[in-house]
Amino acid sequence: MDPLQANQDSTRLLTAPFAIVIPLTCVWLTVAITSTPVELASAASETEGLRINPNTASWPDLALLPRIGEVTAQRIIEYRQENKREDGMPVFNRSADLENVRGIGPVTVSRIAPYLEFKAE
Repeated sequence: MDPLQANQDSTRLLTAPFAIVIPLTCVWLTVAITSTPVELASAASETEGLRINPNTASWPDLALLPRIGEVTAQRIIEYRQENKREDGMPVFNRSADLENVRGIGPVTVSRIAPYLEFKAE
C-alpha cells in the first residue's frame, strides 16, 4: 500500500467522528445557553412583587416561593397547624422562624426572605 494513501485513509478515520461530534456539541451548547436565561426570566416574572405571609398562605401560594416546592409548602402548613398558639399570635414572626420547618435551612430562608411579609391579618 502506498504510504500516502495509507495516511489519507487514517485521516478520514480520524475526522469522521469529529464530523458528527462537533455539530452535536454545538447544538447542545446552543440549547443549554439559550434555555437557562429563559427559565430564569420566567421564574423572576412569576415572583416579581410577590409578598406572602407564611402564617396565612395556602400551600399553593407558598410553593411559588423560590426553593419551596409542594412538599416543603405542605410542611410549612403542617408546622403552622402543629405549633398554633392559643393566644392567636402568629407562629412565624420573622424569616428565620421558618428554619424550624424540616427541609428549610438558612440558604432557603435567605432566598425567600424578600418575598415574605409578617403583618397581622
